[in-house]
Amino acid sequence: MTRNPSATNWGIHILRGVLGAVSGLAVIVPFLRFAGPFLAQSGTGAIALSGVGVIYLLMGLMVGLGTLMPGPGSKLLNVAGPDDLTDQRRVLLGSAAASLFVGAALLALSLAGPAGLVPDGLALGALALAFLLCVVIGVLQWREYDELMRQMSTDCGSIAFMMALPGLGAWAALAHLGRVPPFAPLWVLAAMALALLIASFIAAGRRGLLIQDPD
Repeated sequence: MTRNPSATNWGIHILRGVLGAVSGLAVIVPFLRFAGPFLAQSGTGAIALSGVGVIYLLMGLMVGLGTLMPGPGSKLLNVAGPDDLTDQRRVLLGSAAASLFVGAALLALSLAGPAGLVPDGLALGALALAFLLCVVIGVLQWREYDELMRQMSTDCGSIAFMMALPGLGAWAALAHLGRVPPFAPLWVLAAMALALLIASFIAAGRRGLLIQDPD
């Protein structure tokens, strides 16, 4: 019986999505049991920021573990094969580390505040450290990028800016005029972090890298 390569590849993509969803639930459910009552009292901004933080954490964990284990990692991550993970090891591990630190910092900040579960100083320190590490990792990785990766990185920043500015700017203007309620400060941070995440997928998708068929 002849196998249909296209159907097989789509099956792998679906499996990746299912594994990602299961991993997400495995993290989100315990987190909500622990922090749910506090987040419910803190408002929608804290809830949104914690959700974005969990996404960054999951991405960092999946990319980091997948890169360290190229065999099974190539089945989980969107790469053509184990060789891709080996060739891009330094870049992928740097990106995974940045994602982990940002996710942890966003979660810490969402759990800080009056009667928070995380001390304010710790949350601010974690956020400052995450931003600093992102800058350092970005500068170091720029030397490792080829022309395609550099263009994608530039496009990602531009797309994120074009997504965040109109939305946040329009809401700020309407809030100033009293047409809509002002949003919480954490909403701004959550929106910017989410815009950057979405922009990275758009930049990759524009170059046909969003779905790569495995070898």
